[in-house]
Amino acid sequence: MIPALIARVAVAQSIDPGCAEPYTRLELGAALAQVTDALTDEDIADARSRLSEIEARMPCLDDVVDHRLFARFARHRAVASFYAPDENEALRWGIASRLADPDLAWSRRVPVGHPLRDLVGDAEDPEYSRVASGGLGPPRGGGVFLSGLLAFEPAAHEGLPLLVQVFDSERRRVDAWWQVGGAFPAQLLTRPRPVAAPPWWDGPRVAPISATQAVAAAVTAPVPVLPQQERTRSEVPVVPLVASGALAATGVVAYILASSVSATLPDQRTSRALTATRSRANALVIASGVSIAGAVGVGAGGVLLHGGGIHIRF
Repeated sequence: MIPALIARVAVAQSIDPGCAEPYTRLELGAALAQVTDALTDEDIADARSRLSEIEARMPCLDDVVDHRLFARFARHRAVASFYAPDENEALRWGIASRLADPDLAWSRRVPVGHPLRDLVGDAEDPEYSRVASGGLGPPRGGGVFLSGLLAFEPAAHEGLPLLVQVFDSERRRVDAWWQVGGAFPAQLLTRPRPVAAPPWWDGPRVAPISATQAVAAAVTAPVPVLPQQERTRSEVPVVPLVASGALAATGVVAYILASSVSATLPDQRTSRALTATRSRANALVIASGVSIAGAVGVGAGGVLLHGGGIHIRF
């Protein structure tokens, strides 16, 4: 265990030689606000400079990066890259932002119909797959986080930037680095084994690739049709009886209305009014009869079908 931990620290030092002091979530939020101001002022050079500084410092965060702050950072990178112009980088960071926080709203600078918004919105997610044969080896009681999401296995979207963070059982940062897609270092991998969430983590998680595949299989698998004798059914044909009752109630209401309209016939003063009233009464009587007949038919038919139909033997 000790050599493995030393190896992990060595990896962190080789990838992240800085971190003279920790980088806090408040500092990250304030720095992103400055980038927002620079983009609002259309100062793309200043925005890109600030984003480079933020990117260099994010591995020094003293806690798991908030996935929503990561999404904001990625969105800013997408906008700045688009105006560089670098469409490929804009697309990579735009998709990374969308995956980290699907609910993140676009700024007024990128309204509906903007080319960048269409570029990212029309793009499909890159392939998400397990990229190593082993498993993740976080410290005991700790966890590996990908852009703010707890990971259980070495799986990632191909070609997208990730902030990888490793924390121990006390929620102290052990390793942190940027990587593209599934380029996990060998020191982080171990033999396949179940990985539990740290007791201190109740935030968002990456769905294991096995669970993702199971859901996809459940959606695409054909629904088996049971033979008639194997189908289960309730003892009472609920739906036909409810429909029959509704039709019967409609027939009764129509009959009552017809009687009420007929009662006004002596009060009509003109032949036109008399004809119109009589027509309404007749229509309601017909509607009443149709509804009651339908109620009888639906009820009887539902009961017969529910019971397996009528069997005639000779």
